[in-house]
Amino acid sequence: MTAREGRRLPVAALSGLYLGAVDQALEQLGAVVAEQRTDYFYQGMPEANLFAATALAGQCDRARALTPSVVPWLAVSGRRNVHGAFYALGAFVTAGGRVFPRAVPRSAERRLSAGGPRRLSGHATHY
Repeated sequence: MTAREGRRLPVAALSGLYLGAVDQALEQLGAVVAEQRTDYFYQGMPEANLFAATALAGQCDRARALTPSVVPWLAVSGRRNVHGAFYALGAFVTAGGRVFPRAVPRSAERRLSAGGPRRLSGHATHY
């Protein structure tokens, strides 16, 4: 995969996912994971994108099975992290609540249901 293809394919796959071409999008994201170079600047992001896309498509069991491929790439405090680790962490947290619903504390569930995401942090936000 060329560098240009490496940048375009995830965007095209995610766009396809949002437009309803789920199977094709997940296949393309899987190809990005399989074909990424070892010196890819965003290492970890393709794995996390595949995890998040799979979870958001409602295939939680399959996403759960992808977890071991994502966890080693997550950003960790106190160590040097590659740039993609922060994107991986964001995607993992975004979809993790769907895949691991018991990991969301009951108090957070109540705050989400009571005031929506704007109230979760305790501060009003404006859109």
